[in-house]
Amino acid sequence: MSATGFPQPFSIARYYNISDGLPSNRVYKCLQDKKGFLWIATENGLSRFDGHSFKNFTVKDGLPDNDILDIFLDSAGNVWMIPFAKNPAYVDAKTNRIVNEKVESELAKIIGKTYLLGHALKNGDVVFYDNGFSGFVFKMKDKKVLKLNIQVPNYFTIIGDDEFEVNKQSFNYYSKGVLKKTVLSPIGGLAFLRVGEEADKLLFLRADSSIIQLSDFDKNLAPKILIKKYHFRVWNIAYLKNYIGMASRNGVIYFADKQMFLLRDSIMPGAIVKNISEDSEGNFWVATDDKGIIKIGKPSAGKEVFHTEAYKDVLSLLVDSAGLISGNVSGDVLEGRFGHFTIRKVMPEKGFYNNFYIRKIIKRRGIVYLVSLQGLFFKKVSSFERIGNYNSFKDAVQVNDSMLLLGTHAGFYEFNFNTSAYKRLLFHRISTLIADERKHVYAGSNVGLYKWANNKLEPLADKNIAFANSITKLYATKDNIVWIASSSDTLMAMRNDSLLLKIPLTDISQGSICKSLGSNKPGIIWAGTDRSLVKINYTVNGRKISFSAIPFSKADGLCEGQVNDIAFFGDSVYVATTSGISKFNCNESPVIKDIPVYITQLSVNGAVVDLRDYLELNPLENNLQIEFSAIELSGFYPVFQYKINDGNWQPISENILTLSGLRSGNYTISIRALKKNLEPSSYPAILILKIKTPFFQKPLTIAALIVLSFMLGFYLLNKWKSAQQKRKQHEQLALQRQRQQFTADLHDDIGASLSSLQINSAIAAQVFDKNPGQSKEMLLKVEDQSQQLAEKIGDFIWSMKPRQDEFMTLSSRIKTYTGEILGATPIAYHLSLDYSADQMVVDFSMRKNILLIVKEALNNVAKYSQAANVFIEMKVENKTILLMVSDDGLGFPGNKTGGNGLQNMRKRAEEMKGVFEIKTMEGKGVKIFVKIPVP
Repeated sequence: MSATGFPQPFSIARYYNISDGLPSNRVYKCLQDKKGFLWIATENGLSRFDGHSFKNFTVKDGLPDNDILDIFLDSAGNVWMIPFAKNPAYVDAKTNRIVNEKVESELAKIIGKTYLLGHALKNGDVVFYDNGFSGFVFKMKDKKVLKLNIQVPNYFTIIGDDEFEVNKQSFNYYSKGVLKKTVLSPIGGLAFLRVGEEADKLLFLRADSSIIQLSDFDKNLAPKILIKKYHFRVWNIAYLKNYIGMASRNGVIYFADKQMFLLRDSIMPGAIVKNISEDSEGNFWVATDDKGIIKIGKPSAGKEVFHTEAYKDVLSLLVDSAGLISGNVSGDVLEGRFGHFTIRKVMPEKGFYNNFYIRKIIKRRGIVYLVSLQGLFFKKVSSFERIGNYNSFKDAVQVNDSMLLLGTHAGFYEFNFNTSAYKRLLFHRISTLIADERKHVYAGSNVGLYKWANNKLEPLADKNIAFANSITKLYATKDNIVWIASSSDTLMAMRNDSLLLKIPLTDISQGSICKSLGSNKPGIIWAGTDRSLVKINYTVNGRKISFSAIPFSKADGLCEGQVNDIAFFGDSVYVATTSGISKFNCNESPVIKDIPVYITQLSVNGAVVDLRDYLELNPLENNLQIEFSAIELSGFYPVFQYKINDGNWQPISENILTLSGLRSGNYTISIRALKKNLEPSSYPAILILKIKTPFFQKPLTIAALIVLSFMLGFYLLNKWKSAQQKRKQHEQLALQRQRQQFTADLHDDIGASLSSLQINSAIAAQVFDKNPGQSKEMLLKVEDQSQQLAEKIGDFIWSMKPRQDEFMTLSSRIKTYTGEILGATPIAYHLSLDYSADQMVVDFSMRKNILLIVKEALNNVAKYSQAANVFIEMKVENKTILLMVSDDGLGFPGNKTGGNGLQNMRKRAEEMKGVFEIKTMEGKGVKIFVKIPVP
């Protein structure tokens, strides 16, 4: 297969369409404003482009209509737009807001019957015409509309301080809007729709494929006239910096010189061209009817050697006096010189190899060798022959005239050119190889850097831990410096196995993985990354290296994609990428442009405000969102940083900076872009912000608040002391009442039990001789009473003890008595106790009463219920203790709830200001509910 690759004076750099964010593929016109933004008029709205992203505007943003037929720029930098059958509007350059009839009612007067045309005047005003032969001047200073006093308007302009109008019949001279002189036109058939204007020149179209230039106007209305007829029909014309640009109806863009209109060049963008414009960098932007916008690049430093859809993913290069040879992923070899190339497949009989990977090309004694994943090949006349059955080669290095060392996925090999024999040196994965000027061989692998010595690989990580990372590429410059790229975004340099330099790739280039290294002389190393190419100039000072980096990108002529190999011949560097081969002069450097940053929208507390350099906000207006753009139409996307006042620069991942909860004070917010060489741009966006101090934070207010606080504190302290005294008195009274109650309980309960015990003991002694059986019965009663008395005394003592002991808590006491009372019965008991009640109940009378209610209920269950199960539940709800004891026993009629035990439980609940409730039916068990408020 033969192909040709060559540079063009102008080449299509990129197509932009709806998939890139453009609102429509039907575009009427593009223009660049004074800041550098590109504005695009489409059938679906207006769009602003900063080189990376599109910001689209529709009727929701204030457009009179989404179908924008034409745009132009006035002298103040406002972008005017003319919609279909609606009044014109403009984007205010200062506020970045769209101004239309809703804001400026005078604009509503300017509406064309079918279409409207307009352009800016040099005095700051704008002029419009419609097909109904009406003319309007919009006075920007007072926002008023002046209707032109002319009958057949075509083009109204101001040259110097004079006003001129050109129509199909005449040339007219005005002074302050008043007609002073008219001369019949010596030419006819001027087109009404397409006019170009530059300095004192006007450029018109005529239907017979001619363009007419009028220049050197004066008050005598005798301009110079230049007419040029072409073999094609011109659709649109434009004055460019060095050319007249003409968009023809046959889809070709022609470039003519500006002296005699002679054609100098042409380009076919493959689309229906509507308009052509030029940006400040000399790139052309083409508006099309079906393919969005097209960027046509100017001649760049990089020369494209070869680029075609049939040959991509270039991995390796070799350039010498015989020409260029390269290999790609699929096993294709490209050979040629002087722009004429031939593509051959290494193994055509094996079909299409997607994983062939020609990783290196070596020439020995005029014979070309290919190192690939499918094996080692050499060129035989016009075909390639495989040597042996070895494969999976990742890299190779020729150490002398007869020996080639090869690295593979699973082994390290030696190949003898003279015998064509392989020898496995060891089992080890090798990803890259290099030999320095002293023939020292270094090998990189996924586990670090090694040196080949004494027939073994010595790990250099033992000398420096930096060499322990996965190594992606090695290269040795002629000053015996070995350059090492690791997969961890690091480029290193060493000499005599000692580390001299270690830098992150992202600090010097776009991209984080080094895929290739190359050098044409000491002091320069070229590095190719997954996204770009960087030229590094370095100087060795003892054990240190100082350097500077110059990056290359697509904007500089680099073919797009990953840079896989670098080769040199003469003063040229050849670069293999995934999309083609580029050629640069080694001594040339790309232009490093400043990248201005502009704030494009400000929002305060979510509401959009007018753009200003200074904002003064109220204390509660402390949530700020800043949208910004950096204009870089070359395609390079910069890194952004911001800082507040004198703080450190911080990275921003998006084109929006959000600052929330700002405190009162003064702020200077700076946003900057980093240029291609990663140095900061000289034109940051700066916003000065003041958030007012709240009234309560002002010095006099603070002083008054301090005095009031002191007085309030003094008052509250006295009140607190009084409350403490009252609380202590209340506690003492409560303690006294508890002691009195405790004494009464001891007297009533324990005293009565002791009296009964004494009486029963005396009776037993009196009848012992006469009636031993009765005496024994009385003694058993005494024993039972003594046991009950001991329990009562224990309960009284327990109720008085502190709650810190976990065995003395209310819940643990309930558990203990439940086990003691029901443990010897066949009744199964189920406990559900909320332990937070232990901390809530601090009154010892309440503790005692709750426990005695539970004991009384359990005693009744044990004696009378004949139940199989009993359920005891205690829980806390809203400072209230809910106590429930229920069984599934015999129960009793609901009207027989007046027994002593039940009455005692009711009485104890009422003592605690609680509610006692019992529910029972014969054969349905008994449920006791107690609701006790806790103060």
